[in-house]
Amino acid sequence: MNKNNKMNASISLDLDNQWAYMKVHGDEGWEKYPSYFDRFLPHGLEMLKSLILTSHFYCWKRCR
Repeated sequence: MNKNNKMNASISLDLDNQWAYMKVHGDEGWEKYPSYFDRFLPHGLEMLKSLILTSHFYCWKRCR
């Protein structure tokens, strides 16, 4: 507990892009690097903002 008698919590979210899942499953079209980030991230950021949560983002470029 912190000084205000509130519980501390940590949330971890690991997002892999759509093409990564497609490549692992052997799906065609992964070479075009399709993404769902443009649809998910604005919603996710708005949700964090509404809950007054801060977050850190780490991005890695795709490896060929």
